[in-house]
Amino acid sequence: MLALDKKSDLYNAINKFSTQFDEGFRIAEHIRFPKGVDNIVIATYGIAASTAQLVLDMFADELKDKKITISPHYDLPNNAASDTLVVGIDIEKDHPAVMTSTKKAYDKKANIVSVVTGGKLENYTRNRKLGIVKVDDHIDYMNLQIYSGLLIGIIVQILIGANFLNNKAKFKILELTQELEKMYLTKLGEKLAGQIEDSTVLIYAEPALSGMMQLIKSNLNISLNIPVFHQTLPKAFGDELIGFGKKNFAKYKALFLMDSETNEKYKKDFEIAGKLLDQSKVKHEIWELPGRNRKLSLLAGTILTYWTTYWLQEKAR
Repeated sequence: MLALDKKSDLYNAINKFSTQFDEGFRIAEHIRFPKGVDNIVIATYGIAASTAQLVLDMFADELKDKKITISPHYDLPNNAASDTLVVGIDIEKDHPAVMTSTKKAYDKKANIVSVVTGGKLENYTRNRKLGIVKVDDHIDYMNLQIYSGLLIGIIVQILIGANFLNNKAKFKILELTQELEKMYLTKLGEKLAGQIEDSTVLIYAEPALSGMMQLIKSNLNISLNIPVFHQTLPKAFGDELIGFGKKNFAKYKALFLMDSETNEKYKKDFEIAGKLLDQSKVKHEIWELPGRNRKLSLLAGTILTYWTTYWLQEKAR
């Protein structure tokens, strides 16, 4: 086994992952909104959008009757109005889609909170005395993937402030992080790194794990600069599974993402997908996220993604 580089940002992020939640809760706890908020639009992109989806997946039962949309677009849903909360997350600084969505929200007299590290959106928000969560400006789009815990904490705290979740959600996360610290994921991350080393990765998951799937893709894309494709099942039964094994093309490896709550229907879908990939001579592996329930699996999956990325970086040295 290679010696762990204890000076790396990724190694430090893994060790401090549980403390990121507390920091996220703290810097967003001042946010409060009228009880009349009926729907939420999270205007963001990239890793922030993946992390927001992971939060919605984690609290799917608690939020099942709530209207929440994640939008990377330049526009807002048609129903956006004064009872809408628009959460603009712009870590890149000055992403035009987030700024445009925020301005349109202001014109519609919607409730607004901006999550920023600086830039024009911070100035726009402060000048109008709107809700703001200021993130340390050493965090940017290229290293946000190692601060997922911080962003999860911020998003959960905003949902609590908007009365879409209650404080039990925060305590549940803190409770699960104690279990997470007892899970030894280093070796599993090293094993997974070996499975996808030198491959172009295809990730398939059930819809309820789409946030985790997107987060894995973003981590591998940004941290390792490798192409990654992803799709949910059964959508992938169209042309998504065709052509990857063609001679002289890149070496592909497919990952089937599941957890302890993946039901027999989706396991059957994975079986069908596996046969289709076998016909194309594309190897595939099952990644079952560790954890006794989905909430714990999603948090463990985030750490596991860090470790997998870490070991891939080590192998590339």
